[in-house]
Amino acid sequence: MERTFNDTEVKKLIAEAIAPLVARIAKLETENTALKAEVARLKKNSSNSSKPPSSDIVKPPRRRQPGAMPNARSAASRDTSNTNARPSLRPD
Repeated sequence: MERTFNDTEVKKLIAEAIAPLVARIAKLETENTALKAEVARLKKNSSNSSKPPSSDIVKPPRRRQPGAMPNARSAASRDTSNTNARPSLRPD
């Protein structure tokens, strides 16, 4: 036998199901607002605000040109076909 619900029971069940979700949404919106404010604060540095350069914690990394080697020394250190290498010793 199936149970039928009247309008007030349906509205009550829906309200009970939605209440925790509404509370969770409110909490997440508050957290989201706080995080957006923190991100905005952290993105500011001396190049995009009135802060003095000494207040910058870390300078942003310099961007390399696409396809450029980091530097010649590191490229040479990776080269395994060095012709000036010392010959290996023969076992006695």
